Amino acid sequence: MAAYIISLLLTLIFLRISIKYKKWYYHLLTILPSVILLTYRGVDVGTDTVHYTDLYSSAESSYSYISFLLGYRLEYGFGSLLYLTAHTGFPVQFGFFVMALFTIVPVYTAAYLLRDKVSPYMMLTLYFLMFYQYSFNIVRQSIAMSFILLTVALLFTNHKRLAIIFAVTSLLFHNTAILILPLLTLYLLKGKNRIKLLALLTVIVGVIYFYGKDYIDSSIDYYNDAYLSGSKASAQSSYLVEMGLNLFLVLIAWKKYRTSETNFCLMCSFFVFVLILMSTVFSYAFRIANCYDILALIAIPLAIKTLKSPIIRSGYECFAVFYWWFVFILNNSGESYPYSFINI
Repeated sequence: MAAYIISLLLTLIFLRISIKYKKWYYHLLTILPSVILLTYRGVDVGTDTVHYTDLYSSAESSYSYISFLLGYRLEYGFGSLLYLTAHTGFPVQFGFFVMALFTIVPVYTAAYLLRDKVSPYMMLTLYFLMFYQYSFNIVRQSIAMSFILLTVALLFTNHKRLAIIFAVTSLLFHNTAILILPLLTLYLLKGKNRIKLLALLTVIVGVIYFYGKDYIDSSIDYYNDAYLSGSKASAQSSYLVEMGLNLFLVLIAWKKYRTSETNFCLMCSFFVFVLILMSTVFSYAFRIANCYDILALIAIPLAIKTLKSPIIRSGYECFAVFYWWFVFILNNSGESYPYSFINI
């Protein structure tokens, strides 16, 4: 537990320094603690660490890039990343290092981009308390989640072309990121004719479904077999409480101050809450909800800033600490606790 706490504290200290002095090497120091923990974790830290270690070995021994991708049904982005890192000749820790960069850098970039809109300290604090430890397990989805967060940060800072690029990038790392495309379209077409918007969204969803149905169905069967057999998501009620609380706070802030950003945050929060409710009858909905729940890193600080209540801010921060302890320490969801370094 101490490793995670020290990592968070060092991150916040270096974040303060990097914002104050604006030197590139302070940005590197800000992400370094969390990257080190992901890189040098022991094989017993995280339920999927052994799985990704085996994948790395398979990529190393694979005679061709295409046969590796087809043999393991990996998304093209992650499969390419794994294959390229494995063929450098470096051990699996190098692969974990690159995966860590792909996970942490987009989150930090999003927080830094939005520093004039929301508190980057709160964004990173909530990330390390509520999302970081997923990175020891659902590595591909964690990378996709980070790029989804960066996509929305770019939207909110009017970098629309880059937002589209990173939305597509997120899809290359996990299939659950497919829903960022209609969400992105909704934001880009805000204020347009509603009938045309509805027609366009219908076409987009129809095309995605028509051309991707067999692949998506096959992928869902694969994930169900590989990850969702048995009790894989402990403390489900805690996710329901967290997502419900997020929706409640965002709704209150939206009623007080309506902008394109608060409208989008409310839509995403409602979407995530409905998905977590659906998880009782559709197991894969839980993974989709988790994928988009990371947008709470923008929605919650924005809502708290809008409400201007130190009591609400302190209360939510206390909840986030309790959530971290309850889910990742007490229930050991994902088995990332206790932390141990790999024996080198």
